[in-house]
Amino acid sequence: MATHYYTIPEIAKETLAKYPQVDPERMKRAVELADARNLHIAGYDENGEAIPRPSYDAMIIKGSKGWYIIRPKAHKCTCPDCKKGNICKHRLAVYLYRELLRRTYGEKILQPHDPNTEPLPA
Repeated sequence: MATHYYTIPEIAKETLAKYPQVDPERMKRAVELADARNLHIAGYDENGEAIPRPSYDAMIIKGSKGWYIIRPKAHKCTCPDCKKGNICKHRLAVYLYRELLRRTYGEKILQPHDPNTEPLPA
């Protein structure tokens, strides 16, 4: 039986089909941002305080105007677009990256995304 290797664009396509409220242009940019070189586990929170146990529950991403902290389970990003109530490209990028990790490595990396308890839109 052949092993299936997931890709960020594949997960993005599935996500757009599942969540029609997501802006396709934001998703396109999120795919570009989901490159691992742009995403890191956050060591500090929004107030500059050290996070005692860094994990995939707080990530930082380099956007076009600086670095932003994303908290996937809280549906939050420190960018202006998210503060306006939008599903920003940074949150989408972190979602795609976390989903790729989950599908590739399973529970060893992070808890699975459950649409019933952790829906994408806030």
